Amino acid sequence: MGETVLFPEGWQRKLKLGQQALAKQNYQQAVAYLQDAYQEHPDFSIHQQLLLALEKTGDYRQALALVADYQEDYLRDPLGFTQVFRLYLLDQHYLTAKKYLTQGVNNGWVNTKAQKIHEEELALLEKQQLFYDPELPIVKKAELLQIDKSGLPVSQKNWEEWSQGITIESFISITEALLEKISNPFLRPRLVEELLKLGVTDTLNICDLQGEIRSCSLSQLVLPENDPVLLQMLHYLEAEHGHEDPALLQGVMSEVQAHFALSFPFSPQSAAPDLWAESYWLEYQVAIGEQDDAVLVPFSAIQEIKASYRKLLTALY
Repeated sequence: MGETVLFPEGWQRKLKLGQQALAKQNYQQAVAYLQDAYQEHPDFSIHQQLLLALEKTGDYRQALALVADYQEDYLRDPLGFTQVFRLYLLDQHYLTAKKYLTQGVNNGWVNTKAQKIHEEELALLEKQQLFYDPELPIVKKAELLQIDKSGLPVSQKNWEEWSQGITIESFISITEALLEKISNPFLRPRLVEELLKLGVTDTLNICDLQGEIRSCSLSQLVLPENDPVLLQMLHYLEAEHGHEDPALLQGVMSEVQAHFALSFPFSPQSAAPDLWAESYWLEYQVAIGEQDDAVLVPFSAIQEIKASYRKLLTALY
């Protein structure tokens, strides 16, 4: 009698069947087995194989949505990083691919050799994109103007749809040309942030919240969440009022962050960060009856600017 070979059970069996289906190029079947295996036994290795199967079926968007489960693992694993980078390229999200690569390089997760290879891959696909769809930049520019006209924030889903297919060079060219015309208070900071994430350091003319054209050197900017002025405001609130009412403090800090993001890249808070922070705290104290309205008199100029921010945000609801 021959020796009996036991086939694994449970998630191990499904993993084995998924691997066999991958080897036979039965990709839909592989996805089904690997999804079942992962649900029963969440593991990075199985997750990588599932992403590969989804890539082979052309379902790049679903694969990228799953990356969040192991974001740090993919960033820190050379093969995993390459796998995610390739998915961004295949899904024609060149801006995201560039930002992802920049993040990997800046954090030391991508060596010089791998960086060069990835940059060449990105450049090649962008060149092909422009060859096969030379009119796309014109379409994207027109769509961006419509977004500006709407005056509304751009959801992440809508941003992904708009940015799909646009090359980095086209995005920078369109954005730099339009920023001095953009009046949408939610679109302007988003575009500036995207330029920063792409490493752009040019000096641009940008239309501020009051409709004035102002010169702005991107080389002097950092992303809003890392801005020293915002960090100083938040630190002040924590140091001065963190012990008084932690729950209230969180609400105050959320509004501080929202208003700072709205004013970016021209932040009036930079003139007096501590006074701005204190004004928010006192205003909330007045609202709950802990302080009299008179405490806000010295902050009248700040209150006027804050009122304009709230008016913009209230219009969304």
